[in-house]
Amino acid sequence: MSDVGIIDAHVHPDDPALIGAYMAAMTEANVHKMGMVSYAHMGRTPAWKSLGNSNPSVLAAKAAFPDRAYAFGGLNHYPALCESA
Repeated sequence: MSDVGIIDAHVHPDDPALIGAYMAAMTEANVHKMGMVSYAHMGRTPAWKSLGNSNPSVLAAKAAFPDRAYAFGGLNHYPALCESA
């Protein structure tokens, strides 16, 4: 696509099964490393989303591509939000 490297980028990986697709897209776009940032899911389905964040996807990316993925985990705020509602 381009000979210019991207120096600052991140994604919010939503599904651990899609980590390979993220990395393939990064390679195609000449992105050498990427920040993988967790975000709150607020109890949506499927079951892994009920953990309250996308930490499983972030950790899967870091484990599969340790030299290309930077992991930024997130807290699970969902229980506190449910208690205050």
